[in-house]
Amino acid sequence: MYSSGMQSMLLEVKQNTKHVREPTPSATSLKFLQEEEDEDETQDSELQMNTVEKQVMNYQVARSIQMLLCGDPVGTVTQLNLLYDLELDTKFIQFILVKHRGVEIMTNILEVREPRCNLAALRVLRKLTCNNKMRMLETNLGIVTLLINLLSSSDLNILILASNTLSELCKIQKPARFLRKEGGIPLLLELMNADESLLNTSTELLSEDQHQHIQLATAATETLKEIAKYPKSVDVLYKSGLVTLMKKITDCCHRDLLTEMCELLAHCAEDAKFRLAIETQGILLTLLQGLQENVQRLRAACAKTVAKCASESELTCHIVRMLGGLNAVVDLTKDVRQEHDTLAALTLAVAKLAQDNRNLKIMSERGLTSNLIKFIKFHSGDDEILSNVMEGLAECGRLEENRSTIARGDVLPTAVMRLMGNDPRVLSAAAMCLGTCARSPEVAQRIMELDGFRMLFSVLQDSNPSVPATALWALRPLIRNTTDSAEEVRSIVGGLSLLTRLLVSKDKDVMAQACGLVAEISQDEENLHILSDCGLVRALSECAQEKDEDLRMNIAEAIAYAAKLRKNATEFGLLGVVTVLRNFLVSKNVMLHIHAMRALASLTEVPFNCVVLHECEGVELVMSDVSAPWHELQQLSTVVLRNMRLTALRTERRAVQDCRVDVFRRLGAGRRGRDVALATEAYNKDTKFVLENAKLRASLK
Repeated sequence: MYSSGMQSMLLEVKQNTKHVREPTPSATSLKFLQEEEDEDETQDSELQMNTVEKQVMNYQVARSIQMLLCGDPVGTVTQLNLLYDLELDTKFIQFILVKHRGVEIMTNILEVREPRCNLAALRVLRKLTCNNKMRMLETNLGIVTLLINLLSSSDLNILILASNTLSELCKIQKPARFLRKEGGIPLLLELMNADESLLNTSTELLSEDQHQHIQLATAATETLKEIAKYPKSVDVLYKSGLVTLMKKITDCCHRDLLTEMCELLAHCAEDAKFRLAIETQGILLTLLQGLQENVQRLRAACAKTVAKCASESELTCHIVRMLGGLNAVVDLTKDVRQEHDTLAALTLAVAKLAQDNRNLKIMSERGLTSNLIKFIKFHSGDDEILSNVMEGLAECGRLEENRSTIARGDVLPTAVMRLMGNDPRVLSAAAMCLGTCARSPEVAQRIMELDGFRMLFSVLQDSNPSVPATALWALRPLIRNTTDSAEEVRSIVGGLSLLTRLLVSKDKDVMAQACGLVAEISQDEENLHILSDCGLVRALSECAQEKDEDLRMNIAEAIAYAAKLRKNATEFGLLGVVTVLRNFLVSKNVMLHIHAMRALASLTEVPFNCVVLHECEGVELVMSDVSAPWHELQQLSTVVLRNMRLTALRTERRAVQDCRVDVFRRLGAGRRGRDVALATEAYNKDTKFVLENAKLRASLK
């Protein structure tokens, strides 16, 4: 049975339903309604109303929407206030509002030059903008342009609500793009630029009007924060003058505004121009001070900004160290029970700061390694935090004293186990951690016992290029520092064939690391034979055409070891690799010269390659490296020259000997005339060849 109030309401609905005209929704609203009807409403507990309640709610909303069209500002504001009191975040209310064109009408009210109606409509629309479907619907109705126009209003309340509504809308890309193209960013920056005296005055000492100015600056900063998620908007922010306001806002004493500003900087720090501004304007000191605040959002934003700056700039690492921020950051990682976003940002910050060798030493002495190991126990199921922790432990593992600490904990078993997952970032971080720790033979043997070697090989086929690149990098120290690693490589079915295919990968990092691993595996003769049968020589010949110098170093190193087999050296020469390596010697990169000369030292064991190197005018480049100030380069260049001289001497002796045998054979036959002429011609021809070889030897002196 229904209550008396509900029965009277139902009677009113039945009596007045015939007077309510059913509106015709627009095309935009019809699309929204169609999508809503396609969903299974039984899955939403909010829609579990009985039929009577639905009829009552439908009638109330329809009547309020009709009253919005009466033309009386007071009545319009009253009806909008009634709509504001409804549960606008429920799908059923949103559905009937769209069905009766309520969203369209409220959007049109924003065009009316009546501040009271504008303010009331903004309150409802702000509350209604709570999911992506409503954001898209309002954007398609043209609300972004109307809100940008309202940013020029003189009413502070309207400005605050308009900024808040834009902030909610810009959580999706389309309204953010409209806002950028229609010039809304400069207006928001102007609203954010509050008076400096207000920024430095405590909230308790501000009047109500002054407090509204701070709220407006906060709302504008929040909107800019949402826009800054998109790279094109960051460029517009820089050109519109955000850099000039950064220091002013970060020095304010209002925590809400500071939090929004730090979150804005966290997005802008993706751009190199903003990173430079953060470093040069002294904002890093403010960020380090924000880390000490007991506000989780502020702490997370500051840590994320520091992490992004430190990942791309050594200057940030130096400034943080000079300001004494390393100890503070490490101490914050002791508490493993903070909020998720804060822990994720802090672990990322320590991982990026630890990339600097001096920072790593200071942070290790402060106990960073043991702090990060605790996260393995408490947050092993959180992929974001775990990947940051693994990355941080990989940096800690660069110090030998930290590797034993890492090996004693649960880090290695967890890293091997997480190689069976699907998250690319976790896979890369786990492989990086294993590869760094494998530099110690004892730890490398422990990883082998945990079957980490096979697990690293298993992720080489991952579709994300960073995963196989990191796994290939991690396999090198693991093979180098363990016994019977050559046999382990051969025991993996299809492993060497897969490695050969990775040499011709489209990703340069994968290609470079694959070449490095080939150089490591090729030191075992049996593995080198297997790789050669899998097409190693042709794959490396294709790689040699790359222009990137870092990649060329790895390619030259792989060729040097692959050419230890004489048949491979001959095939390299036939495929034109000697000429390509000669071109490597034109570079000013010393390490590239060393790797290329090592490859030529192996290739010139074959006489044909010596001739090719001489014909492509590589002798002068080799001789110039003999006088280089680097001892290793001198030795390798000398080996190449020695091989070429020996080839020339052997060729000369063989030619003279063959010439003499042929002349005496023809003269000893007792016939003069034609045989003597042929013998003399052959002698002259071979003598000319001998003279050419003499010139070759002379050029090598």
